[in-house]
Amino acid sequence: MDWTSKELHIVLLLVSELAANATQHSESGRNPNGQVRVEVTIEDGVINVDVVDEGSATSTPHVRARTDVPSPDRCGLQLVDQLADGWGH
Repeated sequence: MDWTSKELHIVLLLVSELAANATQHSESGRNPNGQVRVEVTIEDGVINVDVVDEGSATSTPHVRARTDVPSPDRCGLQLVDQLADGWGH
């Protein structure tokens, strides 16, 4: 399958947002030796992205409720949710 520039930019945005969340909100970012694994595969024309971190003992990932107050650090998973949902995932 030939990927458009727009589709590839969306994949890059999703990967970077998930990796940023993993390093900011999990033990992967708190631990000096923490690790985040990013795996991107293409099979039968489908791009699959896995971002795996070391988890967190104090919280789990969740999409925050929308608010009327814009905040650049509170929209990441909403963005991921909407973009991935647009692709049926």
